[in-house]
Amino acid sequence: MWRAGLKVFFIGIMGLLSAMPGLAATQTVTAHIAFASPGSATKSSDVNFGAIKADAVGAHTITPDGVVTSGGQSIPVGETPTASNIMIMGGTDQAINISVAQYTGGGVSPQNATCTYGDHPGGPCEIIDASPPGKGTPLRLGVQAILNGAQFVGAPSPSFTVTITYP
Repeated sequence: MWRAGLKVFFIGIMGLLSAMPGLAATQTVTAHIAFASPGSATKSSDVNFGAIKADAVGAHTITPDGVVTSGGQSIPVGETPTASNIMIMGGTDQAINISVAQYTGGGVSPQNATCTYGDHPGGPCEIIDASPPGKGTPLRLGVQAILNGAQFVGAPSPSFTVTITYP
């Protein structure tokens, strides 16, 4: 009989405990998300090697500062060479990456693009964590063109793609 009484006692205690509100703490969490300003790049000039003798074999290089060197039969014959200039705009607190790829050309093989960006000195155009562009930071590009002797008047111009991303 005392077992039956003990059983009723425990069932009563369990009922009381389950009827009490749970002891829990709550905390509200706010998720902060900062969105980077959409960037833009405005090209004011392409790389211009000037006029070069057709069907020549050799290398022709222009630096980001517009200095041209020629080798082999690559002979400049006119026009004023210029490096490419691109103005990059975006946020003031988000670094950027700059890279070059997709070199194409007809009888001319572009390669080894070099660039200067803001206070980044000239060098290979693979820049990681470059300073934020803000209201405008210039990117100047040069490139080397390898002439294979198959180029002709009216041949397609060589090209390459510059990509600017947030890391």
